[in-house]
Amino acid sequence: MDRQGYCIKCYRSRDERFNWLNYSNHQKQEVLRLCKQRAIRRYYQFLQQQRQQNNQSTSSQIDFNF
Repeated sequence: MDRQGYCIKCYRSRDERFNWLNYSNHQKQEVLRLCKQRAIRRYYQFLQQQRQQNNQSTSSQIDFNF
């Protein structure tokens, strides 16, 4: 589970996972749509963190001695 309470593999909430078998096909499709949004959001957060780390490491490696 991540900090928001979603599975880190399928991006479903605990309730969504436990109730999956009781959901109608329409409800399942809605959950899958939400999971896709969550996965995309997590991917962009990951990219942003990578950029920040790269910027920090690059700025600490700059040699200002000319």
